[in-house]
This record gives sequence, structure tokens and C-alpha cells, in this order.
Amino acid sequence: MQSSGQQHLEHLEQNSAGRAFCLWGMPGIGKSHALEGKFRLLAPQVLRLNPTTDASWNGFSIVVLEDLHLIPDGKSWALEQAAKLENYPGLTLWTTHRSPLPPPFVNLEWPALNRLETDPLLKTQLKALTPPEALEWIYSRTLGHPQFALEYLRYLSRQGFLWSDGTHWRWRNPPEHFFPPTVEALVQGWTRIFTAQSPEKRVLESAALLPEDADEKLRASVVDLPLERWKAARDTLEREGLLRGMQPSHPLMGEGILRGLSSEAHTHYSRKILSALEAAGVQPTPALVSGARLDASHTLELYSRLAQEAR
Repeated sequence: MQSSGQQHLEHLEQNSAGRAFCLWGMPGIGKSHALEGKFRLLAPQVLRLNPTTDASWNGFSIVVLEDLHLIPDGKSWALEQAAKLENYPGLTLWTTHRSPLPPPFVNLEWPALNRLETDPLLKTQLKALTPPEALEWIYSRTLGHPQFALEYLRYLSRQGFLWSDGTHWRWRNPPEHFFPPTVEALVQGWTRIFTAQSPEKRVLESAALLPEDADEKLRASVVDLPLERWKAARDTLEREGLLRGMQPSHPLMGEGILRGLSSEAHTHYSRKILSALEAAGVQPTPALVSGARLDASHTLELYSRLAQEAR
């Protein structure tokens, strides 16, 4: 069964000669894997290019530039390569990136897997009948992100929540806050390009705590940035696939960011956000109240307000 993304790739391929395509999406969503699968049977016709490669394009029908985010000034380099297509009218250029590229690139966002696509991925790993409850639980947490799904599967097995009796796989529910350290490590690795006190890191960390309906002005005030500087940092984070709009690009991205915060930083952000929300007349979440570690009377007052609001 083909995924919706694979079907879209095939549709584009029907009229691809002389064109440049960008497959983009958040980290770990499967962009490079998708291109690898697409061109596996065409390997002799595919030239994989990087800035250190000085190879002729003659004799190839496909040129692939992967992981532009790892290449210094990768976008400019990709545009230079795309400009060469006029000299090779029968050739197609493909690249992967974490955000769309400008023309002449045709952009295709690589989607998360749906449930019908995630289940076979996990079943292939276990090579045996998998409890439906396990598949449902993993999908409910990972929402079709293939790398997260595989890390959850492995950690559940290592921790004994998914185990084999030699004939069948068995399942028991993990605790509520079960979170694989390998997922946290992935998230921390993706965010490590920003230094601890950089505007981008502060905007990203605060985004993991802020409610979705917090506006731009409030978000900028929480991290003590002028609005224009906050927007520039937000745009950078979107280009890196770490934010989508003003929120982390995946719920587990947000949770991984929070788990990487020191207790002092978590408390600092929570208090700043609480203060900003109160000034704006917006109710905080219980998690923010807990994270702020206020004195007992103030905490009780805020919880009482939340309880009244919920009635």
C-alpha cells in the first residue's frame, strides 16, 4: 500500500523532466527515506550531490541534494544547482529540506503517516502479531511521526511493556508520563544548533509552555525580545522545522524541549508566562501553575480560579 506522500511523489514524477523539487518537513519525518525508496531501482541514473562533489551531470536523469539544513548556506547552493537545469532539459533535481524553497523549486511537504501506514511500519519491526492496543497507544503518542514511533516501540519493548512469550507479543499499559530517553535525545540534538541564551532557544523553550492562543506580543514579552526580533527568531525556528506557526512542530517535540530544561529555567519561564497571562486577563493552565512553584497561598488562589472557570 502506498502512502499519500508516495502517491503525490508519483504524480509529480509524471511531468518532472527539467524541474526542481523540494521534499520538506520537520526533522525525522522520513524525507530522505522517501527519496531513497523512490529511486532505489534507478540507482545507476541517480547522482547524489554535495558541495564537495565535482561531478558531471551527463549520463544521469536525476540529481539528488539531501539534507540542505546540514550544508552551510544550503538554500543558495540548491538554487545554484537548480539554475543548471536549463543546460540539462531531460534531468530532474530533487532535494530535501526542513522548510520550503523559493522558485524554481516545486515544494511538497512530506506528511506524517496515518494510522493505516504506521501499523505496518511497527509490525515489520516485530515480525509477529502485534497487540492492537499497543499500535493504538503508540500512534496516539507519536501521531504518525515514523522516527518517534520506532523509538517508542523499542523502548516499550526494552522496558517490558511490550514483550513476547515466544509465540505472541503481549502488552500492558505504561505509566502516564512514559517518555523514551532516545526521543528526548533526538529533540535535544535537533535544537543544539542554538546556544542556551540565543533568542531562538528562548523562543523555542517558551513555546513549549505557552498556550496555543497566546499572541505574538505576549510571546515576545515572555522572552524579553522586541516583537520584530521575536518574529525573526520564530521564522528561523520554522525554517529548521522545530516550530509550526507559534507552537512546537509536534507535541513530542515540545515535551522533549521541556524535559531538557533545568528546573530553574522551567520555573523562570512558568513565572514569566503566568505574569504575562495575568496581565492579559488570560487564564493559565494547571501545568503552568505547578511549574511556577509559587508560594502556597498564591498557588491555591490560582487553582481556585481555574476551578471556578471550569464550572
